[in-house]
Amino acid sequence: MLATVARRLRARSGAGRLMEADVPVTVRHVPGAWHLFEAYAPESELARATTAHWLADLREALSAPERG
Repeated sequence: MLATVARRLRARSGAGRLMEADVPVTVRHVPGAWHLFEAYAPESELARATTAHWLADLREALSAPERG
């Protein structure tokens, strides 16, 4: 089932197009949440955890050596 979900994400999303272009992408499924949900409830525990995840990913991406 997870493979099916992953295929759907790749086929239907901007993340999928980036993956196809060999751009490093992290996709996280957050049950019960929608895209940018954290803007609507920024103080919730789930929003704080989600924001911490994407900020960590962004920091890692910005500090990674350039791909050649």
